[in-house]
Amino acid sequence: CSYRLEASDYPFFATQATAECLFKMVDKQADQCVFSNQQSAGAGFEVEHGRLEYWLTLEGGRVMPAAPIEADVWVHAVATARLYIDGALANEVPASGAMTVPRPKTYFVGADTSSSETPEFLCAPKTRVAIARLYPRCMTSDEVAAAYEATK
Repeated sequence: CSYRLEASDYPFFATQATAECLFKMVDKQADQCVFSNQQSAGAGFEVEHGRLEYWLTLEGGRVMPAAPIEADVWVHAVATARLYIDGALANEVPASGAMTVPRPKTYFVGADTSSSETPEFLCAPKTRVAIARLYPRCMTSDEVAAAYEATK
């Protein structure tokens, strides 16, 4: 599954954006992208070495809040420059500037995009993704908690 965004869509996400994903990984060690368009810029959720990372490329450079996760359990993740896991703030990093617009404009669910607009860094078989959403604003901590409660 993928979301194709046009260049005209990115101004909605440039200065305020939130990504939300509900997923269950079978492998938390291998490099896998859960919901992503971060290969050349942009943003996305990536799992490797037992951690969930949110890669966000801004005009001022790339930031990456990260936190450990477990395999074989449902994880609700929400990210800006802050990373929330299951409704609670797990990590935050200082960030400034607008998100840089990637050349490949496709967000993939269960993968990242390559420069040729094809999926790469695919999730391991039997990984499940139930929610993959983009919001053109930053969610508040109360909204993140409510979104997590709605997944239960």
